[in-house]
Amino acid sequence: GIFLVWCADLYRNQHAVETVQGGQMEVDLLEPFVVATIDVALAAQNAIVAAESMGLGGVFIGGIRNQPAEVTALLELPKLVFPAFGMCLGVPAQTPGVRPRLPVSGVLHYDRYEVENIHEGIRLYDEIMEDYYRKRGRETVANWSLEQKRRFSLRIRADLKAFLEQQGFHFK
Repeated sequence: GIFLVWCADLYRNQHAVETVQGGQMEVDLLEPFVVATIDVALAAQNAIVAAESMGLGGVFIGGIRNQPAEVTALLELPKLVFPAFGMCLGVPAQTPGVRPRLPVSGVLHYDRYEVENIHEGIRLYDEIMEDYYRKRGRETVANWSLEQKRRFSLRIRADLKAFLEQQGFHFK
């Protein structure tokens, strides 16, 4: 197996700016940061799809952001590089099956955002996930809505913004 760390990287852009302008990027970096994060996510998704096509298994590890300063120091990342997530790739020890996803009707819209489809999609997904968790032997039966309530009621990674600013990402 292998563990990869996927990074949003604006250092390259900064270096290019320095070579032609002799200065720093002085703009609000929110949009470039979002683009860099999307780019790294797309690259990682392509990597995991390719790995799976070769019979390998993979999983994304968001916990890499729990200690971003330590990861940054370990990997000697320069300013304007952010460790977005990790990825484990390897030969799977088991085949756990695919985790259910929200019904397509709850995420795909035509011509307008269809709020009523979201409500119905979530209702169906909650039922599906309760059954999924029960079959997997989860002691506390939950559903997707309950997990979202828990997730969004916690202050997760409260120091992330300060870390990003320390890494040179300035958001106005």
